[in-house]
Amino acid sequence: FFTQWAAMSSDTSQATEHPPVAEEVRLELIEPTDPLLDDLAHSHQEYVRLYKAALVAQRENTLGAVEAVGAVQRAPINDKEGRPIFLFYPSRLAAGEAEGVSLEQVMSHALLLMHSTVVTRDSAYTVVWVTNNLEPDRLGYFWFRSTYKMVPRAYHKNMRSLCIVHPSISTRLTLLMLSYMLSTTFWEKLVYADRIEFLDEVLDYKTVGLPSDVIMYDKFLDKEMETQAAQMQAGMGSTWGGTNSLNSFGGGFGAGLTGEALGSTHESRFEEWKHGQQPGSSSAGAAGSTGPAAMPYNRELNCDDEEEESEDDDDEVPRIVDVTHEAETNQDPAGR
Repeated sequence: FFTQWAAMSSDTSQATEHPPVAEEVRLELIEPTDPLLDDLAHSHQEYVRLYKAALVAQRENTLGAVEAVGAVQRAPINDKEGRPIFLFYPSRLAAGEAEGVSLEQVMSHALLLMHSTVVTRDSAYTVVWVTNNLEPDRLGYFWFRSTYKMVPRAYHKNMRSLCIVHPSISTRLTLLMLSYMLSTTFWEKLVYADRIEFLDEVLDYKTVGLPSDVIMYDKFLDKEMETQAAQMQAGMGSTWGGTNSLNSFGGGFGAGLTGEALGSTHESRFEEWKHGQQPGSSSAGAAGSTGPAAMPYNRELNCDDEEEESEDDDDEVPRIVDVTHEAETNQDPAGR
């Protein structure tokens, strides 16, 4: 008994002095592989890098600041063919940079929104690019060219419509300069929507979710056109001159060739008109508040010298000569 007790005591003391060491367990989270991304990793490395950066930001729940900028959104509706719509607001990039959101973060967020539709499911989609002619274009020719090359072919092939709202001349020229790398079918997909209602060809513009400032600016452009028409009819201006000039023609068609915004006069007129549309303003709802009332057609003011000469010629009645009567009169009595 004593021997057994001593042995048990010895084992207990050894166990107390040298406790068993627990095995270290390490857990490693492995993301599921995406065969499509693996294929793109060789041909489109920048695309894969931006998309994976967006996945990390989504997993770490750090996309709030980028989403708050609202430069890229998924529309709440589909187009008339049932395709998803992606809205782009490049004019909001400046506000995003002021909040510390970079252009690269916005691009990553855009790829995160579009990748599953365009690449994974290989589905068609529609893009609505909403410009703002009151601010300079921050995305120029070189950005569009590099982005076009960066995205996979699925983005080119699956885009069914590109609707540009209030396109400026700089936007049109940028696409023209890119024409050497665009397919011929691209121009069949392009829709220049100088007014919001022109989007009706592709989608329901009333429910697509356009912000109020875009709708307000669209109404202002309508008033600008009414003012120009009244001035031209009254003889107060011309197509290339006058108070408004080309800068306000056709939804900002006269924006600077280098991408600058329209003149300060255009912006000040918009701010003045917008202030007049606020409730309680004396000019709110007044028709033609941005210009003179339409005048009746004045023939004297709209008649040039050539037209006057042609009208004078029309007043002269041609003299008709009776050849037979003259012949009979000139004959002698003998009938010769």
